[in-house]
Amino acid sequence: MPYMEIIQLGLLIFAVIGLFFNFRQSRTRNRQKSIEYILTLVQQYGEERNELLDAYGAVESGQFMCDTSFHNSPRKKEIDALLEYYDTVARVYRAGQLRIADLEFMAYPFVTIYRNVEIRKYLTFLDESYARKGIRAKPFYAFRRIGRRMEKRYAMKTIRPAATPAPASVPL
Repeated sequence: MPYMEIIQLGLLIFAVIGLFFNFRQSRTRNRQKSIEYILTLVQQYGEERNELLDAYGAVESGQFMCDTSFHNSPRKKEIDALLEYYDTVARVYRAGQLRIADLEFMAYPFVTIYRNVEIRKYLTFLDESYARKGIRAKPFYAFRRIGRRMEKRYAMKTIRPAATPAPASVPL
C-alpha cells in the first residue's frame, strides 16, 4: 500500500473520530440546555406556586366547575395561570428544547389537567369566544397538543377523566 493511501486512511479515521467527539459534545450541551429549561420552568412554578396549587387542587379534586359563576370569579385567573404555565412547558417542548421523556416528572398533573371534563368545557368556551371574535387561533394550543401526546404515552386507558362520576358501588 503506497504511503499516500495510508496517510489518507489515517486522516479519514482521524476525521471520523473528531466527528464522533463533536457529536457527543453537542448531545451533552443539548442535555444541559434541557436541564436549564426544566429548572427555569420549575422556578416559574415556584414563583406562582400558591395560585397554581390552588387551581390544580381544584381541578384534581373535581371541585373546579366551569359554570356561569366561574367566568367572573377569582378562580378564573388561577385556572388561566395554570393553563398558561402548562402551555409554556408545551411550547418549550414543541420548540425542540425538551424531549417528551424530560416531561415525565410532570406527566400526572399534565394528564390530570388535560383530561379534566371541566377544563375541556372551559377550552371549548374559549374556542367559541375566539371564533365569535373572528380569531382562528386556539387558546392553549400547545398544551392541548402535548396533553394529547402525554396522555397517549403515560395515561392508563382504564382511568376515567376527572370530574366524571364514579359508578355506584355494589354492597357486598
